Amino acid sequence: MPVPPDGAPAGPAGLRPDALALWRVWHPASHTPTATTCRTNGPRARFDPHPPGPPVDHPDGPAVWYGSLLLDTAVREVLVRGPVVVDICPVWRASLVAVDGPALHDLTDPAACTALGADPVLGDTLLDTTGYVGTQAWARHLQPNSDGLRYHSARHRNADGGRYGVNYGLWEPARLASIVAQHRLVDDSLWPHVAVALDAAEVAFNLVPDCPRCRA
Repeated sequence: MPVPPDGAPAGPAGLRPDALALWRVWHPASHTPTATTCRTNGPRARFDPHPPGPPVDHPDGPAVWYGSLLLDTAVREVLVRGPVVVDICPVWRASLVAVDGPALHDLTDPAACTALGADPVLGDTLLDTTGYVGTQAWARHLQPNSDGLRYHSARHRNADGGRYGVNYGLWEPARLASIVAQHRLVDDSLWPHVAVALDAAEVAFNLVPDCPRCRA
């Protein structure tokens, strides 16, 4: 995996959609009271732009928020992470969030990756065992002059293993405009889609009255 260039940060982001609507699957907690809450504690995940080192709070930023184009992708990103059986309580939510006019680096575009000296595998390679130090370094390199990035999902592939799902990592909280729709995962409007997504990923599920996150 290539490392980000030394010296100056990346230039301005080239992808500028007028608006987006992204899915987020999340469990309400004290540090995530709403679907649009950005995380300032880090670095923890793939494209966290926080300074290197152990995760700590950065109340004045930087911040990060992750979402997916498809509900199926969001389900896999959050719930398909190793265990072959997951517990799902009624507190879990899926929210469709409007994103207003972001300036993004597009790691799904080979030409954009070439211009950056990056590689699409930054997004769609499973790194749970090797860690996210390299991808977090890219986040710090790409964050200036941008609001976030678009990248291929490592957890939502075609049946033949090809790229399919698309995720977004956003670093500018002001771009999160509003919650368009929100339901519990177990609501009738969403649950059939959630169950199909988990089954396709070969992950079984239990519906439980509460979970460790509820008791945290």
